[in-house]
Amino acid sequence: MSYLLAREDPLTSRIVPRDEQKEPAAGSSSSHQGRRVSFGTVPDFAYQGTGVRVDSTVPDSPAERAGVLPGDVLIRLNGQEIGNLRAFSKYLKTLDPGQAVEATLIRDGTERTLNVIVEDR
Repeated sequence: MSYLLAREDPLTSRIVPRDEQKEPAAGSSSSHQGRRVSFGTVPDFAYQGTGVRVDSTVPDSPAERAGVLPGDVLIRLNGQEIGNLRAFSKYLKTLDPGQAVEATLIRDGTERTLNVIVEDR
């Protein structure tokens, strides 16, 4: 904190509206970009177990349309283990809008698989 108070130059930052943002360079990897898709779940941030527990789904979202319910715990996407919220977010960055994702989850102690078609964020 004392560093900020002692700075001679002011801190400046400009938030660029989405419509003014530059397009990514041709050939750039999607893993270096932000997330471009919406899955449609609100995670339970207090959950400490393996996977991502769903607190709720966004109305009319891909997750809701696919049948994801509050309390479900997402454990795999397209066969890749999803150990936590960070892994879930990282995986979503690799997807394109309109892509189908096989979501494996635990509901009431039973493993289930649902197909979720992610959409543009």
